[in-house]
Amino acid sequence: TYEVRYVLNEGDAVIARTEVRVVAAEGGLIDPPSSAVALQSMEIQFEGPRNPGGGSWIGLVPRGGGHDAYLSYCYLPETGPCRFTPTEPGSFDLVYVVGGSTILDRQPIEIR
Repeated sequence: TYEVRYVLNEGDAVIARTEVRVVAAEGGLIDPPSSAVALQSMEIQFEGPRNPGGGSWIGLVPRGGGHDAYLSYCYLPETGPCRFTPTEPGSFDLVYVVGGSTILDRQPIEIR
């Protein structure tokens, strides 16, 4: 829990204050596919924070891999689903990443 204060420049008087509670982001992939075809565009529905331009994305990582092992991805759009094209076949995890490194959801996927 934090306190936000509105402080006047003259005299440093606090004229307003309120508490702010910071909670972990929540979200997830909506009915993610269990398989897809390499070099064909896929569309992924999700719910949760979008944060366009803030390092939030959905993409493929090697099975069990971290957020920094991405292969194909799309940054989260302001509206609508995320679309990207897997580039190679194999066993991967589809991950939903926010803030550049926090994985909110991970689902296995086979790319044929």
